[in-house]
Amino acid sequence: AKNERAPRLQPWYAEKPTEEQTEEIKKITEEHEAKASGGGGGGSGGAPVELLKLANDLDWPDISTMAGKKEAANLMAELCTSGDVTVDLPQDEKKARMACGKIIVGHPEASASQILELIVKEYGVSSNKLALAEKQKDAIAESCNCPANAGIMQAFLELGNLYLKEGNANAAGAYKRAATAIMGLDFEITA
Repeated sequence: AKNERAPRLQPWYAEKPTEEQTEEIKKITEEHEAKASGGGGGGSGGAPVELLKLANDLDWPDISTMAGKKEAANLMAELCTSGDVTVDLPQDEKKARMACGKIIVGHPEASASQILELIVKEYGVSSNKLALAEKQKDAIAESCNCPANAGIMQAFLELGNLYLKEGNANAAGAYKRAATAIMGLDFEITA
């Protein structure tokens, strides 16, 4: 009875799933991973239709020359960071141009719309990532005994993930344990 209440990231089975069930599980997992990565903006490869139309309308330079590559990187960075729908490129303008430039240099025969698809695949669409962050925040609020502590718990989880990415597993573990403790509190943290 105690094991039934234990939270699990991966389900366990009383019987091994059939091949059909295994395929369905893989399909669902892939869909969730695609949503979590920020893809799925509307185009054939995930780029939003609005951005694809703008990319097709660009006066795309000849990218066989260095000057053409720089101009293309400037155009693509401007397209991706201005407007209602934006790509989640680095905030620094120079770094955004460099990110676009790396993809352009790596694909010298690609058109503007193909380059845009590659950039969206690499960096994702900002609105998708914001929606995902909002869903995660709501899920965290539901998991807390006191929903007012959700913001603090989310901050501790993010710090734990950042430390883990840096390779500091001890700090990551400490922040994750603190987040777990916050989840169990029955009162709001005020100071």
